[in-house]
This record gives sequence, C-alpha cells and structure tokens, in this order.
Amino acid sequence: MEVFETIGTGVADFFHFSNLGYEAIAYKYLQRYYDDLLYSYDQISADGALKTSNTFSDGQLASVEQTDIGGVETWSSILNLYAANGAVKSSQISYDDGSSTFTEYDQPNRSPWERIDSNLDSQGQLVDTYALFDDGREKVITYSGGANWREAHRNKQLVFAEITDSRDAHDWHKLTEHFASNGELKSKRLWLDDGTSTLTEYDQPNHSSWTKIDGNFDSKGQIIDTYALFDDGREKIITYSGGRSWQEAIATGKMLEAITQDTDDAYDWLSITESFNTDRERTSLHIIYDDGSEIYEGPTVLGEASYLI
Repeated sequence: MEVFETIGTGVADFFHFSNLGYEAIAYKYLQRYYDDLLYSYDQISADGALKTSNTFSDGQLASVEQTDIGGVETWSSILNLYAANGAVKSSQISYDDGSSTFTEYDQPNRSPWERIDSNLDSQGQLVDTYALFDDGREKVITYSGGANWREAHRNKQLVFAEITDSRDAHDWHKLTEHFASNGELKSKRLWLDDGTSTLTEYDQPNHSSWTKIDGNFDSKGQIIDTYALFDDGREKIITYSGGRSWQEAIATGKMLEAITQDTDDAYDWLSITESFNTDRERTSLHIIYDDGSEIYEGPTVLGEASYLI
C-alpha cells in the first residue's frame, strides 16, 4: 500500500452552528492518500480554533467532523456520516455542557420513517426522541420525571399520546390519550399499579347526545361502574357489583331514577326500578321477578296504587 501526504494553506467556509452561518477562514490542510485514493482531508483554521476532518472510503466521502478546539462555539464537535449515495445518514452534535443530539436519516430509503432525532443529557440519558414517517405521521417520546412521554402526529396534528411510568415513580404505570381531527381530546385511559383502570370518552366532534362517559374497571378488566353526562345536563350512573348492575339517572344533581338489574341471575328478580322527585323522595317502585310477575307501587292514572301484576 502506497501512502503519501500533502500539506498546504487556503481559505474555506467554516460553518458556525451557533449562528447557523458560514465564515471564510484561512486554514492549513493535510491530505492523506492510500494507493492514489484520498483517505482523509483535515483543515485547521489559522488561529487553531476550528478543525474539520473528512474521511473517505474508496474515494467516497464517509464522514465529516468539525471540532471546536478553541472553545469559540457552544458545541465541542459535530460529526456527520454519509451513505454511499452521498447523502447524510446520521449527524451528532456534542455540546459544551455535555449534552448531545443525534439524528438518523433513512438512507437509502429502506424504512417507513424519514428521520429520527434524539436528545441526550450530560449523563448520556435519553431526554426525548422525535420520528418523522414517510406518510407524514410524527411521533415524540419524552423521558422526564420517571415517566416516558410518547406522541403520534399526522400532518402536524397530534393524534395520540402515551405516558409510561418507566421508573415506578407514580401510582399508575400508563396513560394513553387519543385526539380528534379538531385537536380536542376524544378519549383517555389510565392504568393504575393495582391493575385497575379508568376510561373516559368525550363526544368529539359533538356527534352524540352525550358529552362524556367515564368507566372504571377492576384488575381483571371487568367494568365496575360507568358515568355518562348528557348534552342536556342529565347524568347517568351504572354500578356493577355483587351480581347486580345499578343504574341511576340524575338531572341537575338530583336523582330521578334508579334501576337495579340482576345481571348474574343471583336473585329471584330481574330488575328493580325506583323513581324519585327532586327532594330525593321515592315516588314509585317497580319490581320484575324471574317468573314474570311484577310488583308496582306508585302513581297511576287513577291515583296512588300498590299491587301485584
């Protein structure tokens, strides 16, 4: 292998990351050739403050690294790696405070994403990542305070977010949120450390007669209760416990009706319906039994009544 070097001087444009601009600076250079192919090309500013190192593979540019020798920039080094087609495939910036950023590009377009950006703190711990996909979707994951934050975007619009308690710093381990096309929250679910969970759905973009519905689930995923708020102010609560489902209808904070259903066939009746006035006094009672018989107590067209049907 034949190796030789050339040394010279010149003027070149050095890139200043701090002000995102180039400056013509006098420099010294050193070129190294292996078997008549350029292997490396180093430039050092005349004042010794900046250095640019270029490496080549089979005559093709492989990497460019700029080093802030004199400490004149906010970064210490910038390293770019190049694909065989000459495009940048990754870029890393190391800052004076010890933090760094890393960007990976999909070269030569073999993945469903275009680029992935990552920021790391001075301890080398991941702070956040950003991914841009070929179809316009975006995803952001933020790692902070013992939790990981992940977002999915489409056409610059947030469609999904997920927070994971990766360091077990909270009494929950995951929260997910979905967003409507208008940017409003349409659902969220929280999983607690004890295995229970909650689910809230919002009527976005206002296609239904209700405003929101809340649901609580036990550690086996069985529903415990639901709460619905309607557009006209009515509320409905359904509680599932001990072989029964309990339903309440409420308006302006006053319970108007309660329905208990024997969903697990644990009793000799099918349902119990109670109606109430605004003073929470029961105005009627209707019980339907398994054998089809019924008992009703309350007002009729003929007045008050209590009878077996």
